[in-house]
Amino acid sequence: DEDPLRLLRAVRFSAQLNFSIEEETQHSIERQAAKLQKISRERIRDEMNKLLLSPHPARGIDLLVQLGLVEWIMPEVLELRGVSQQPLPKAPHSKDVYAHVLRVVERSSPRLVTRWSALLHDIAKPRTKSVEDGKVHFFGHEDVGAYMARDILKRLHFDRDFIESVSRIVRLHMRANAYATEWTDGAVRRLMIEIGNDLDDLLDLSRAD
Repeated sequence: DEDPLRLLRAVRFSAQLNFSIEEETQHSIERQAAKLQKISRERIRDEMNKLLLSPHPARGIDLLVQLGLVEWIMPEVLELRGVSQQPLPKAPHSKDVYAHVLRVVERSSPRLVTRWSALLHDIAKPRTKSVEDGKVHFFGHEDVGAYMARDILKRLHFDRDFIESVSRIVRLHMRANAYATEWTDGAVRRLMIEIGNDLDDLLDLSRAD
């Protein structure tokens, strides 16, 4: 009641220290999750940054979901759950987009632009999913995702340069993933020009992805 940011801080400590949250405290967080609405976006942003740079960011994100906190920060993440990347019933045990995103965040380097890009790189998959001839597609998810990433980061009051870097990486991550030895030098140069100073973060995300 004194400071609802502590709801979020408990999760951040869990991600930083690999601690479990005591059961009664966990229930209290769930009951009061909606009080995050009272907290400034800047304070929430700062806690999210610390969580994402922690040694166990996937654990932190998953706790935000389980405890009902992510709904008041970026509800778009909830849409990732249950969205299969493979046609059923051929791949009933394939990971959904949510599990994939957590894995990518965990495998990316602990730099703020990289971790936010990892968290948001597939954010538009639920909204772009289609099935054709038994194959699952997410046509244009990188472009839609870039717009969604921009909106999410604006809500959290990030500065313009940071927002542009993350949205650019989200937009171009499929291009980096598609790299093949057949690419011409010109194709490589065009990608490097388009990504600019964010090349290292783009390649880092691509490796994790």
